Amino acid sequence: RFPKREDLKGKTKDRMFNLLLIGDESGSVSSTELIEGIAEVQNICKMTKSALDYIAIDTQAHAPIKITSTQRTFKRVASGGTNLHPAIEMAAKHRIDFQAVVVITDGGLCSSDVAHFEAIGKRVIWLITSQGYIMPEMSNGLMQAFKLDNK
Repeated sequence: RFPKREDLKGKTKDRMFNLLLIGDESGSVSSTELIEGIAEVQNICKMTKSALDYIAIDTQAHAPIKITSTQRTFKRVASGGTNLHPAIEMAAKHRIDFQAVVVITDGGLCSSDVAHFEAIGKRVIWLITSQGYIMPEMSNGLMQAFKLDNK
């Protein structure tokens, strides 16, 4: 903290935070893009030593699971329509402590669904699949949307 003062150097600690990952497992999101998105977020969490909770959702939220840095398999548990805000309620029900949310989706949702995410008052990162649509309201306040690259 004080690089020039030998007597006051102190120690810095790695900042650790908890991340909530919400995966849109509706039929319009391909398994390949969903798995690649999860793997990328998992890799970032591994580098930053962050905890990662995952909630699969289509029209209803499924029970959250912890994703570890060594986990290599993933099983899709849903495949219905799209209604993402119940995932926030599921996180509250299971008392998941998180500082930020990453949502992998194709963007095929209504404005009121996006408003639920804005209302939580935490940073929300929208990862939109290559064939998806970024809604203008996804970049309000603490929210930001990015299109996934289809390589």
